[in-house]
Amino acid sequence: MRTEPEASNEDIYYDLFNHSPDMYVSVDASTGFIVQCNQTLLDRLQRSRESVVGTEIFSLYHPDCHDEVKRKFQDFLETGEIRSAELTLADSHGNGIPVVLNVSSVRDNTGKIIASRSVWQDVTKLHQTRQELQQLNRELESRVAARTAQIERRNADLEELARILSHDLRSPLRGLRLMVSWLREDCMHILPESSKKMMAQLDQRIGRMDQLLQGILEYARLGRHQPSYKVANIGDDCLRIKESLERPESFKIIIEEPMPTLKTDNIALFRVLQNLISNAVKHRATDDGEVRISHRVVDGVDEFSVADNGGGIEPRFHKKIFEMFQTLSPNDGDEASGIGLSIVKRIVEDAGGIIRVESNGLGTTFRFTWPASIEANGSGT
Repeated sequence: MRTEPEASNEDIYYDLFNHSPDMYVSVDASTGFIVQCNQTLLDRLQRSRESVVGTEIFSLYHPDCHDEVKRKFQDFLETGEIRSAELTLADSHGNGIPVVLNVSSVRDNTGKIIASRSVWQDVTKLHQTRQELQQLNRELESRVAARTAQIERRNADLEELARILSHDLRSPLRGLRLMVSWLREDCMHILPESSKKMMAQLDQRIGRMDQLLQGILEYARLGRHQPSYKVANIGDDCLRIKESLERPESFKIIIEEPMPTLKTDNIALFRVLQNLISNAVKHRATDDGEVRISHRVVDGVDEFSVADNGGGIEPRFHKKIFEMFQTLSPNDGDEASGIGLSIVKRIVEDAGGIIRVESNGLGTTFRFTWPASIEANGSGT
């Protein structure tokens, strides 16, 4: 039985060189002429071996990158290598073929560079994918820009509408309140108790309407706030809030230590804390209650809590209190606008945080996260 002769190592290596997925070429360092190439290169460039071997290496490159090729060749002569250079070859029809070039050197006994071992990796598919991604990115940027412009226009329209509503409706409200005041001064002594009670309710509802309109304007302006990041001692901010609030002497505001010093949009954070603390004071169950402000870091994120020992909030209302114009207080009260917690929720979420309420009927705790970098630990009061 006849058997095929085994291939020699030389044949194996030559086949590996000749039919590798990558294009191989060797260049004479002194002349820049090609001395050897593999079949993969000839097939990819659609050229004959006679038209490649013995020609200048620059002839295989696309004219658009000749200057870059010359610089790379000079780098090779100086360093003996080229690493991951993105260039463009040209096939026999002049079509560009994007490649990544890696080159090592062949040296003589004295260390002089005499030739190159060059490998071109065809990255046409990668190049096409990159171009597609760039195009998608351009389209996405265009769509985002258009969407942003649309949102800005809507925000401007919303703010203008809120301003008009606030101005045009608050003016007659002020007039109505003034008329109620005149009626009280002129007629209070002749009015029956039921009418006096109705006058008081009317005055309260005018005040609530005024606060609702002011709240609409404030909510509409939230999106126009430009964050200003600076280092702030949150304990000092809480102390300023504490000192600004009117409350019975027996009502305690406790700022637990330590409070952090953060680099953050402290105006927005101050607004959230001020709203939550003032709410706790405003809706206190007794004059000898208390509210505690504390801070901790959870999974690398700052978390603040404002807790009171009041009457609490039933679980079925935990979502409702964050909705606009929703309040658990009687509607006749001046302070029941139902917008404050909506504003707090939006500020926290715009900052990238989360707010939640915890209550079991024996007090209420508002917890919210606030993404920021802690610079140093300060102290509370």
